[in-house]
Amino acid sequence: MRKPVIYFQFDEDEFFTTHYTKGTYDYRQHGFGPVKTTVSEMVDEIINAMEHGCNMPAKYKEIADNTFPFNDNNNCRRIIDATRKWLI
Repeated sequence: MRKPVIYFQFDEDEFFTTHYTKGTYDYRQHGFGPVKTTVSEMVDEIINAMEHGCNMPAKYKEIADNTFPFNDNNNCRRIIDATRKWLI
C-alpha cells in the first residue's frame, strides 16, 4: 500500500535477548520504516507522518519497491493462476 510504517520496539533489548534470536533481518537496515523505542519518539513519528500526508518516505518506498515488485490489485489473481498451473 506504500503507506508509512513505524516499528515500535519498546522492549527491543528484552525481546531480542529473551524471546527471539536476531537473524539476518535488521529492522533498521531492511525495514519499511523507522524503529522507535519510546512512546514520545513514536508519537513524534506519527505526527511527522501525518504532517507529510501519510506518504511513505522515499528511502523506505525504495526498499518496499525492491521487495514487492507488484503494486497493483492483482495478487490474488497471480496466486490463483500459479496454483492452477501447479495443480495441472
